[in-house]
Amino acid sequence: MKFPSAVAIMLLTASPCALNAQPQDAPPPPLPQSSAPASPAGRGDASIGRPNLSPEQMANALATRLALTEDQKTQITPILAARQQQMKALQADTSSRPMQKMKRMKEITEDSDKKINAILTPDQRKQYAELEQQRRQQMQEQRKNGSN
Repeated sequence: MKFPSAVAIMLLTASPCALNAQPQDAPPPPLPQSSAPASPAGRGDASIGRPNLSPEQMANALATRLALTEDQKTQITPILAARQQQMKALQADTSSRPMQKMKRMKEITEDSDKKINAILTPDQRKQYAELEQQRRQQMQEQRKNGSN
């Protein structure tokens, strides 16, 4: 059954996961890679193509993509840490059904995105929304490819 592995990918793919999306005007800086093995399905689990990034690494990548100030990065890091912790707890929850987990994952992501957007400037919010759209498209492609 492929659905549980797709749910695991969805649960651990948080919104800064679009960090591997490339801006059109400049090549992206390399993001740190974890030496940890990929998930059993052979896919990364903390971000699309970037397995096991720490909240600090995600904040650094966002800082590069969105030109965050040090203050913004400092404020965003604990939001990312809390989201990552909630997602891991959700993944470990064996009592919830997959659709319940997906709904809760969406709530966690929306809540943290709201907090992140409150810290960003209007231009950064627009860029962040574009990253989110790219992340959603990549997740849909992964689900589509995983069900074949």
